Amino acid sequence: MGERRVIEASLIAFIICDILTTILIKNTLLLFPIFLAFGVSSFLYRPPTDVLIIKIVGNENAGTSIGYANAVSQVGSMIAPLMVGLAIGISPILGILSLALGPLVSLIILYTI
Repeated sequence: MGERRVIEASLIAFIICDILTTILIKNTLLLFPIFLAFGVSSFLYRPPTDVLIIKIVGNENAGTSIGYANAVSQVGSMIAPLMVGLAIGISPILGILSLALGPLVSLIILYTI
């Protein structure tokens, strides 16, 4: 399938799950399969992203590039809950939809490289 397609499919699946969650928020039984897909898609993008990064920068810079990508990912992991919490304070639906911001930005970056 290729790294780009797996990353793209994972990010799009995450965004779709996010939108479905906002639509089906009142029907908790339908949310369980969506949350399963949420969980898979939220981590599925990372291994092919690491492979794509190494292909772009070359094997000689693999360690440095993956270390940098990991640092950016860790910062994002600290900032995302804060931003989602602020959005939830405004509106619970906005909080759920704000989760899609990261994958949207990632898709834009993926299409530019």
